[in-house]
Amino acid sequence: MAMAVAMLPSAAALGTVISLTAAAFLAGGDVSRELGLGIGAFVLALAWPLSLLVRNRPEDYAQHPDGVETENIVASWPDYTAREALRSRAFWFMTIGRAFAGLGLGAFALVLVILLRDAGFPPLATGGASALLALVGMPFSLAAGMLGDRIPVRWVLFAFTLLALAGLGVLLFGRTLTLIYLSSALVGAGTNGAVSLVFAAHEVYFGRSNFAAIAGMGWPVSILVNIMAPLATVAAYDSAAGSCGALAIVAAMFGVGGLLFAMIGPPRLSPSQRRPVVSEELSGWM
Repeated sequence: MAMAVAMLPSAAALGTVISLTAAAFLAGGDVSRELGLGIGAFVLALAWPLSLLVRNRPEDYAQHPDGVETENIVASWPDYTAREALRSRAFWFMTIGRAFAGLGLGAFALVLVILLRDAGFPPLATGGASALLALVGMPFSLAAGMLGDRIPVRWVLFAFTLLALAGLGVLLFGRTLTLIYLSSALVGAGTNGAVSLVFAAHEVYFGRSNFAAIAGMGWPVSILVNIMAPLATVAAYDSAAGSCGALAIVAAMFGVGGLLFAMIGPPRLSPSQRRPVVSEELSGWM
């Protein structure tokens, strides 16, 4: 839940960027440089002062992780090294699932703006559909956080990815403005809910000793998908497949992401944590 609350500003910022980009695209003017400079200056102005407020461990506040007694932290909570995480199936399933689910949102926003423009909808309608992606996603991000504290996080991730897939299904079978808004709301709810839980899931599965390093190791995969996904989506839109082909690519990204989330399996102690237990068990047979 705490991670979901912390992700709310990111959802709001994403909505602002999507809305401004859609407005610039529809205006037909060359404002991309000014828009990029403005967003970059805003981020740089906030990054350093906000970083001074960050604390990395509950112990910095004289606390320890919720629900875990201090003396039992090592024994009951996964604690992976970066190398152990790289060798685990959970890391790769979570990393690739995060890349596809998160970038599916950007690809959908791109297709949505082009589709509405080509269909002749007014700019105000297009801006409203784009804004819904973030505005509806904010409360669902909190809902995902609440659910993630109560049921296995992998099933919450899977369920929210299916919600995004349902939004794509709505857009495939109907192109009225009402159905377009409904599609945007479902996709925004599903993707924002899933993305807000992925970082929390890294601590659930790999612990917090190397949290930043393990979470950061997955970003090259996201960058690669970020390069390929928009190119493939726009190429499909420009081809004979049209909007249906582009939406099929987005649906495939969401589907792969959701399937990988479901296949992660339950959290396990790291190999170095399990090794002493195995030694003790073997010593009883000797």
